[in-house]
Amino acid sequence: MKPTRPQVAPMSCREAMAVLWDLLDDELDETMAVRVRAHIEICRGCRGHHDFSKAFLERLATARDADATPRELRERLLRLRDQIA
Repeated sequence: MKPTRPQVAPMSCREAMAVLWDLLDDELDETMAVRVRAHIEICRGCRGHHDFSKAFLERLATARDADATPRELRERLLRLRDQIA
């Protein structure tokens, strides 16, 4: 017998996309997170937005940190900042 999923209130694409970043940042309460995930599971367009946004955040998290900036560039930027200030 196939397990049944709990019934959740349907959600429109507009509603799902309005809280997508909150979902990815784990800032939604469990009920809303379940609703958004259920929508993303069945909606190809929203799933694409979700997958892209998730990949973007993952890539951003692994991006090089400020200490990895080439020394010459960092020095040039600091000189420019000092000229402006």
